[in-house]
Amino acid sequence: MATASCGRYHLVSGTTLVESLIANEAAFVWQQTISYLQSSQVQHIMWGFNGGATRHHAGFLTIHATDDKKCAHFIDATATSEFDHTGELYANMVLRV
Repeated sequence: MATASCGRYHLVSGTTLVESLIANEAAFVWQQTISYLQSSQVQHIMWGFNGGATRHHAGFLTIHATDDKKCAHFIDATATSEFDHTGELYANMVLRV
């Protein structure tokens, strides 16, 4: 990966890319998503939960929100191998957002 500055390219290490650039961009997109969902542009939100497992049988649960324009937005994912999938787990995940 390279960045441009005054016509010059600066190489970025893989570590910087993973630990800084991607993480910062993901945090920015997540915050923009939450701001949009809380705005007056959205009248209704439908919450969705999807569970699954990796090849190594580690369980996970994802949360997404669908707005009234039928656009889905990824909200969160968490490892759930140690938890029972109950209404309380789902409520805690949503309230954490």
